[in-house]
Amino acid sequence: MSSSRAADLVASLETGDDRRVARLLSALAEAPDYGSAASFFLNELSLLARGAPAALLRYVTAPESLVFVDQVHMRAEDARQVPPSIEDSSHPLMVSALALTPVVREAGRTARTGRFGPIHEWTALPMPQPHYRGAPALLSDTKAQSMLAASGARLIPLKDRGFNAAPGGVLVVGAVLDSEMTRDLAEISMMAG
Repeated sequence: MSSSRAADLVASLETGDDRRVARLLSALAEAPDYGSAASFFLNELSLLARGAPAALLRYVTAPESLVFVDQVHMRAEDARQVPPSIEDSSHPLMVSALALTPVVREAGRTARTGRFGPIHEWTALPMPQPHYRGAPALLSDTKAQSMLAASGARLIPLKDRGFNAAPGGVLVVGAVLDSEMTRDLAEISMMAG
C-alpha cells in the first residue's frame, strides 16, 4: 500500500471522518445473516486495503481451529488452494486470532511456514467475540511474539485489546500493510467482531 493512501486513511480517521466506519458497522448490524455480513465486510476491508484479496476465517472451539468462511478478489485458482481450516495452534494466523493482535508475514523471511494457501505475504487482522464460559485465554504479546519467531511473521501490538473478549476469527489481507495502516484496519475489525 502506498504511504500516501495509508496517510489519507489515517488522516480521515483522525480528523473525525468516522462516518464511513459508522456506516460500515451499522450495515454489519443490519445484515440478514452471517454470510451476508462477512461478504460485505470483506469487500469494505479490501477497498480500504487498496483492493487486496481478503479472506475471513472463523474461530471454532471443537476442534480448536480457524475455518474458512469467505473470500473476495482472489483468482479462482487461488481460491481453490485456500485450506478449509487451520488447526495448527502455532500457525501465525491462529496466533493472531488467539492473541487478538495483528500479525504481518513477509515471504522473504521464510519459505513455507505461515503460508495461507497461495498467499505468501499477508496481514492478519483479528476479530473478537464476546467472552464466553470456556473461551481460551488470550495469548500475551510476549507469548505470541515467541510463537511467531520461527515463522518470520511479526506482531503489530495494539494499544488496547479489551479484557472481555474472546477469539472470534481473523481477516487475512493478501498484502503486507505498514504498521500504521494495520493498526487502523485492526481497530475497525476489532469493533466489527
